[in-house]
Amino acid sequence: PPVFAVIFTLFLVGYFGFLRFSDRKRALAYFVYLVLGAIGTVISRFDIFPALVTLAALWATQRRHFAGGYLLLALGTLLKLYPAFLLPVLMIEHWRTLTANAELPRGAIGWLRSPATWRVAEGAAVFAAAVGLAFVVAAMLDPGGALSDFTYTSARTLQLESLPATLLWLGSLFGLPAH
Repeated sequence: PPVFAVIFTLFLVGYFGFLRFSDRKRALAYFVYLVLGAIGTVISRFDIFPALVTLAALWATQRRHFAGGYLLLALGTLLKLYPAFLLPVLMIEHWRTLTANAELPRGAIGWLRSPATWRVAEGAAVFAAAVGLAFVVAAMLDPGGALSDFTYTSARTLQLESLPATLLWLGSLFGLPAH
């Protein structure tokens, strides 16, 4: 079927991405883990696509292509919501790279006057604008369905590995009831 061809193509794109942007050892691990450990999931779900886009954002960030990293992370967020939680990680790495050899302005809020602060804020604005623009376009095309992913997700039961479930579990350690 055509869906299998698309997923197989994405699988190969990921493998060749590892060869190009990482190393053979990680490419082989990717291949083995997906073929032996997750083949049923890979061929039956589209999750490999947002995962590969998120991985591409990581590779762009590692190569100091921060604008590409922000845009790829926005695309990953539009495909599946979890990459949005990686935005602070990207911003921290961007900040760290920009300030590695720079002297920051002195004072209690001197970091606000730093050019690095504004560059990181620009990157976050690019991310927010890309995601926001996509939601605006979706709302124009289908006003009732633009936020359907949020509606669907809020109606589902909590997944064990999800952030809300983790927060619920942590809260239970401090005496908050978890049901």
